[in-house]
Amino acid sequence: MRLTDNPGYMEHFREVTYTMMNGVVELVKHPDGSSDIVYVNEAAARLLCSNSGDAAERLDKDPYAFVYPIDRDRVREAIEACRTNENVKETYRVCDKDGQVTWVLAHFHSMYEEDDLHIVIIYSNISELMSTQAKLSSEGLKLWDIINSIPMGIIIFDIDDNGKCSVVTMNDQLIAFSNNVGKYLDGNIRAWTKEELTMLFNQSLYAFCDKSDVDAVNRMLEESKTEYTTSCIFKLRGSTEKNTIYIKSTCYSKPVSDTSRYYYITFENVTKDKNQEIELSKKQELLMLLSYTDSLTKVMNRNSYSNYVRNCWIEPLENAGVVFADINGLKRVNDILGHQYGDEMLVRFTNILKNYFDSEIIFRISGDEFISILPNIDRKEFINRMHRLDQELEDNESIASIGYVWEANINDIKLVANQAEQIMYVEKQKYYEKEKSLKSKHRPLLLNLLLSDLENKRFRMYLQPKGDIDTSKVIGAEALIRKIDDSGRIIAPYEFIPQLEKERLIPKIDYYMLNEVCRFLEKLKKMGKNDFVISVNMSRVTLVENNYIETVKDIIEKYDINIDQLEFEITESNETMDNMRLEEYIRKIKALGIKISLDDVGTEYSSLPMLLLDGIDSVKLDRSLILKSRTHKACRLLKYITDMCHSFGMTVIAEGVEEDEVREGLKSISCDIYQGYLLSRPIPNEEFLNRYILGY
Repeated sequence: MRLTDNPGYMEHFREVTYTMMNGVVELVKHPDGSSDIVYVNEAAARLLCSNSGDAAERLDKDPYAFVYPIDRDRVREAIEACRTNENVKETYRVCDKDGQVTWVLAHFHSMYEEDDLHIVIIYSNISELMSTQAKLSSEGLKLWDIINSIPMGIIIFDIDDNGKCSVVTMNDQLIAFSNNVGKYLDGNIRAWTKEELTMLFNQSLYAFCDKSDVDAVNRMLEESKTEYTTSCIFKLRGSTEKNTIYIKSTCYSKPVSDTSRYYYITFENVTKDKNQEIELSKKQELLMLLSYTDSLTKVMNRNSYSNYVRNCWIEPLENAGVVFADINGLKRVNDILGHQYGDEMLVRFTNILKNYFDSEIIFRISGDEFISILPNIDRKEFINRMHRLDQELEDNESIASIGYVWEANINDIKLVANQAEQIMYVEKQKYYEKEKSLKSKHRPLLLNLLLSDLENKRFRMYLQPKGDIDTSKVIGAEALIRKIDDSGRIIAPYEFIPQLEKERLIPKIDYYMLNEVCRFLEKLKKMGKNDFVISVNMSRVTLVENNYIETVKDIIEKYDINIDQLEFEITESNETMDNMRLEEYIRKIKALGIKISLDDVGTEYSSLPMLLLDGIDSVKLDRSLILKSRTHKACRLLKYITDMCHSFGMTVIAEGVEEDEVREGLKSISCDIYQGYLLSRPIPNEEFLNRYILGY
């Protein structure tokens, strides 16, 4: 157990154990080997010294100050064993300030806080039992006088090979204890005689024991054959749920002949201590629950999510859906209406989630963010359920935005949750666009600047040729955007595209470029040039825009073009959309007659599964692979990918080709098309037209 996972645990433990009848001492072992005593309760102080302050002071100087010298090595070994074992027990002697020796049975419980080892030692005084055992081993003493002098109930019996019990003797205190059993249970004192009790125990050794605890008593008897002393706590027969009486038995056994073994058992009513222990356990469970549960929404919290993530590395999820949700406008509600309304909003949202997920797999990971998981669910069923959730959220005033992903096998929940989060951000933008009061959020300064740049025609379309791998004849081009500043300097995409993607403004660039490509293709058609294919990049953020397909149709219908000369390049990255949704969008794009090219193949582990998507016409091998193509392994990998794509009916394009030697190598593995500085840098569309279309 680690205390860092359970804040406040030890403070609560000390509060509860301060007045316990058992002695309690807390020792801290530091990594440098030093020790500190941080807590001594009143019972331990009475046993060891005069008060807890004096005891703690003396123990601080020497943690073994009260341990009988001969037994100190035994205690040191027990403490050392706590480093690898959370529960250790040992019997030894302690000396008080006057030198009086007391036998104790000590339980050592260990916990870690950072690198410090906390050891809680709980003492039980067993001096009476040990004294009795010593006397019984002495010759010349009468058995009756010995056991009758012990201040707690004790019985001595033998068990033969057939399991039959034979009572040897019992003391007067056990008879008094037995007569009080009725008082404990129903208020009526019994009147047992010694002979009646002897007969009762001979008939059933478990006369006082509840049936549910018989196995515990049996284990105690068996362990006493090898252990110095053993003990157990059982419920008194006749106890009820409202009035449970707990009896502690401590057992020692000794062989007295080849066929006989005597068992010495003491009985003690420990109901008060046991109830305190149960209460402490309940509070401990509550503390554990609070450390893993969100107190407001009653779902799991971030600590619980972290544990879930770790477990998935050990046991991956199969056929699971992951949902990332964010409350819409929670900060505004808190600011305007107050946190009480914000809390009500959170509770209302989690109640909606509970209609679709178990509370144990709903995690509130921050103030307004939630992750929910559905393991062992069919993809179609998951999507249908999420559609219903979408509709319910919309019916509840669009209380939250969600993104969701389904995977057949998940061992990295964080990766899949990140994909769902990216999709959620796209949905969040749609929400902002609907909310006039949040207009400033979806039209920030960056958007105003972008609109201004578009209006003032600071963006230009450049074209980078694509050539046939065998003849180097230009057969198409990729449309690339460039920005021209006021001084005429050309600004490369990497200086502005990442920010536009981050702010989810990239669709405006994609639609602008689609317009420019269609305008260029219309010009080619008028010139009778129908064999050039021009590709335009489409971000996945754009693909999930509201009315995306309708917007594309509206743009291409404005121009008179041959639709089979238009191609969309889609990146292989799956951060914004899972493959299931991507396949749906590809199908809709293909229905318009537009070609599809998969860009950047080979940069991520997801490349191969994406090649299985229906509707891919061509793939573009990433520049990072082409640069390594001179190596034997990279060349073999490129050939493997090329052959596989050809078997799927796809055209293979290599980008980043800068040397003819590399082109020849790609030609040898049957690559179809190449693109790069060997053929040409990206050039303005007017220059492309003059050089490759008009031929001058």
